[in-house]
Amino acid sequence: MPKKLLIARDRIILHLSKYSSRELKDYSSPQEITQEGIGKGIGIGRNNVPREVNKLIKEGLVTFKKVRVNGFRNKRTIYFLTHRGIEEANKIRNRIKNLYITVIDFSGRKRALMLKDITKEIGIDFVTAAMNLTKDKILDLSELLNNRNSGVHIIDLDVKIKNFYGRREEIFRLKEWLNSKRKILVITGISGIGKTALLNKFVKEHMKERNLIWIQLDEWITNIDVIVKLANFFRKLGKYELERYLKSALMGFEKDIRWENIYYLLKKSLRNEILIFDGMDHAKPEVRGLISRLISMINDITEFRIILAGTEVSKIIPPNKMVLTEIIALGDLSRRDTLEFLQDSGLPEEEAIKIYEKYGGNPIVLELVAKNGNGAMIKKYFVENVIYDLSEEERKAVEMASIFRKTFKMDILLLSDIDYTAIYSLVNKNIFKEVGEDEFLLHKMVKNFIYRNIPSSKKRNYHRFAAKYMEEEGKLLDAVYHYTKADEILIASRILVENYKRYLLKDGVETVRKLTINLLNKYDDFIDDHEWQLYGIIGDTYEISGDWEMALENYLRARDLSKNRDIDFYAHSIIKIAEMYSKKGDYERALEEMKGCMKYYSRIRNLVTLSRLNYVYGMISLYSGRRDEAKNRLEESFKIAEGIMDYETLGYAYNGLGIYYRHIGRYEEAIESFNKSRRYFEAARDLRGLSKTLSNIGLVYYDEECEKAESYLKEALNIARKIGDLWQIGIIKYQLGNYYTFKDRYELALRNIREAEKIIISIGARDALP
Repeated sequence: MPKKLLIARDRIILHLSKYSSRELKDYSSPQEITQEGIGKGIGIGRNNVPREVNKLIKEGLVTFKKVRVNGFRNKRTIYFLTHRGIEEANKIRNRIKNLYITVIDFSGRKRALMLKDITKEIGIDFVTAAMNLTKDKILDLSELLNNRNSGVHIIDLDVKIKNFYGRREEIFRLKEWLNSKRKILVITGISGIGKTALLNKFVKEHMKERNLIWIQLDEWITNIDVIVKLANFFRKLGKYELERYLKSALMGFEKDIRWENIYYLLKKSLRNEILIFDGMDHAKPEVRGLISRLISMINDITEFRIILAGTEVSKIIPPNKMVLTEIIALGDLSRRDTLEFLQDSGLPEEEAIKIYEKYGGNPIVLELVAKNGNGAMIKKYFVENVIYDLSEEERKAVEMASIFRKTFKMDILLLSDIDYTAIYSLVNKNIFKEVGEDEFLLHKMVKNFIYRNIPSSKKRNYHRFAAKYMEEEGKLLDAVYHYTKADEILIASRILVENYKRYLLKDGVETVRKLTINLLNKYDDFIDDHEWQLYGIIGDTYEISGDWEMALENYLRARDLSKNRDIDFYAHSIIKIAEMYSKKGDYERALEEMKGCMKYYSRIRNLVTLSRLNYVYGMISLYSGRRDEAKNRLEESFKIAEGIMDYETLGYAYNGLGIYYRHIGRYEEAIESFNKSRRYFEAARDLRGLSKTLSNIGLVYYDEECEKAESYLKEALNIARKIGDLWQIGIIKYQLGNYYTFKDRYELALRNIREAEKIIISIGARDALP
């Protein structure tokens, strides 16, 4: 190995300069600043590290402490620079930064440049380049890569490949690609053709030194899931910026992140890593968009590469990156490889030839033929007849597994009297895949085939069993799904009606709506009890997501169906309709609805509804200039709420009183009422109510020209974003715009007001704007 330009002392100082003492935590310090990490980082044996480090400690350039280190159970000694050490690192940098060096790239080309330009021109950080410079001032990128220790590998669904046959040409092409200027690889082929097996073999045999992450995509994987996986990957590489940003962005009620920041940090972090995305045909549009942005970051300078695999990989690679793309379309195994596989599995040559001629060389079909020993029963694909080769217990396990939308736990099969040996027998037959601790996935093709062919009565029994299990586990939306499939309409309705509000967050609104619509489609002339409540739920989902026309349509349907059948819900529906008109600024129409509802006042038995009726009537009266009527209604709302001690109802009652007190200028009493409202909403876990109360507190402080207004309005906005309440987001942004105008922060004011107007107009509430 050529001699290094810098002596070990200087390399240690530069290595430690990459790690700030502020980053060192007692529970999460990086391995790179232990003795082992320093030795690996600068390229000397661990036994030589103590001698060199002790010299630096005596010079006062390095200090140490014993803390917990990532990847180790017991505490380890870590080393970091003192203030003098940091000054010495800067001296070394300044001494060498203007050196002209020769860089030999991966194709063997030589290029001269100044060391200080290495990051901008090549994409390698200054310290890594400096520590690997030879005495002759040469930096060989291939040598730098080959001299690395084992790379970091993070692999989803890391399945061991027991048998691998053929694919010699594909392996050769993969090895060529890894050393070529083409940085994007696409592997396509029909399901079961061996894309994942090929990648698995190549990664484990030819990418041991490369840092890579393998992400298995599916319909439920979101772009946030992918970003979190990448942040974890970079953390293991000692790059913490993306993880820090995600923690700060997702902390508390904040759920929105700034994607321009994400893309900036990704581009900054990506240098010579390999990202593998398997199952591209299952990727959501948002995930495909994210991957497309990652591909756009590839260039001919850095060694960052991407591999895409799936049955179909289209419309994802930007046109200007096609020149950097290699495509491998997998076909069947060759005749020779197929016969070798089947004969190694114990089949005679004659039988192996017949199987090859009939079914070709699809690896997954061949494996099932060999393991089940009954090739004659395999038709076009393995899913069509594999069930007939299973034992009764295995068949029951596969049928049970086929009812789940995603993965399933072993517990539910064990509770169905299926022995664990049958479960692992299915794993060995490649029908189940173990994707986590006691968590399994049924092959999609098998799942679809089997579910279609289960008798209806048996299918309902399976769903009923799963529903009860999910209900006991507290997975209530899953319970609703399975009860619906089991035709247990009333039970599914009860669980949904009682619990849907807790799932009305941004990511759960659409799920609640789909479940409700599916449940509603099960209703008929013989089962229509509480059908109106389902229309009310659908209305709530549209209202919170800003589609007010659809919300009104469903609320009106709920009102019409419940009239003379469920007076309490009839009143509830009218309250919702009146609130919609009020938000649109149509107070006369809202009052008209409320007056119609008052005719049934004495017949309403639900005190929560009665309190809310008075609350909404009071609010509409207040905003339409009927102050005395508002006062009476709001006080009646509070009186009823206090009598039943329902936290959510009390939250709204105190909120109403606070709004009234603010309206008449009694600010201290308004703040006191709002704070009580806040505590009740927090206790009830009502995020929508909490957001409203916090924004109202902010408005009182705005009235008093107090700077506290901004923090309360921002907190309210964060909660509104979390639950995806477009109306509340728009109103709070308008309030922030007014506050910033008052504080002479006109650029912020204009931005917030424009965003507010865009949102409010989009949901059909133009008249609510001043």
